[in-house]
Amino acid sequence: MSEYLKFPYLVDLHVHCRDFKQNHKETYQTASEAAVAGGVTFIGDMPNNSELTDSLIKIQEKKELVKNEKVDFGFYLGTLGDENQNFKECYDEVLGLKVYMSETTGGFIVNDKDKLGHIFKSWDCEKPILVHAEENTLSTAIDLAEKYDRILYVCHVSRKDEIDLIKKAKEKRPGKVFAEVTPHHLFLDSDSSKNNPYRQMKPPLSNLEDRKALWKAVNDGIIDTIGSDHAPHTREEKMSKNPPFGVPGLETTLPMLLKAEQIGLITREKIIELTHLNPIKIFELREQKNSFVEIKKDSPIVISGENLKTKCKWTPFEGFEVRDILVRTTLRDEVVYNMENL
Repeated sequence: MSEYLKFPYLVDLHVHCRDFKQNHKETYQTASEAAVAGGVTFIGDMPNNSELTDSLIKIQEKKELVKNEKVDFGFYLGTLGDENQNFKECYDEVLGLKVYMSETTGGFIVNDKDKLGHIFKSWDCEKPILVHAEENTLSTAIDLAEKYDRILYVCHVSRKDEIDLIKKAKEKRPGKVFAEVTPHHLFLDSDSSKNNPYRQMKPPLSNLEDRKALWKAVNDGIIDTIGSDHAPHTREEKMSKNPPFGVPGLETTLPMLLKAEQIGLITREKIIELTHLNPIKIFELREQKNSFVEIKKDSPIVISGENLKTKCKWTPFEGFEVRDILVRTTLRDEVVYNMENL
């Protein structure tokens, strides 16, 4: 007889739902379907859509689009450092401010030091400033956050030297600096993924030494959250001469983490901390009462993109075997996902 495990719902703070002029890649509806199939009942949607989400009007437009979806949504404000941008009117409507300081999809990058200074100074709010910051730009973000006493949330940490910088910043400003890692940076490395467009993302995959350092940082408490950085593109786009950066991940985060638990890389308690407890605490989210995930233990299944709910129908974890599978997701007493053929 199969054993079933009851697990807390996941909060994924790093998702690109696409939609708008990119709805051939993903829509809020298909992202919601993918989310509940992965045990995620709260999505933090990033602002680098076809147009940057940089105003209250655009935030409200997104909220209108998702009001009938299966999961709860939170949104981030984007910025290009425009001095006329009104941050204050958005404080109560967003999870935080996202600043792209390094190369990424969409091209909404701010690397001018004066503009960055203006952004950190003007975001006079207790909600986090999230940064895509690699190499030297991470030092800049840490320095500016300290200068203006802002809460800093470092997205998708991927390298050992970044971990070292974050560790020092946390020691200097406890409770003010947080860090996130993605499953693809934990489970994949550059050596085994060369010339594979389905494993191209920003930040890029690092080497095995960096990956080991990430796992150590997870277990040492330097990493606070795990976010999928779900960023789908079509197969045609990925197989083109210039494949865009980004991979889907909403449905594979929990199965891959449970796989890691089985081989001793992480404890179940730590998974819950990183995917549920810490995201709620850091972003002061309201608990979703009577919400949970049910897992069927020891039921081997091979991950296949064709079987996923995401519109893009592929995954960087194609062919990986996992042993524990998600069979049901409940949100506020309503079953929002029920695996077929149980």
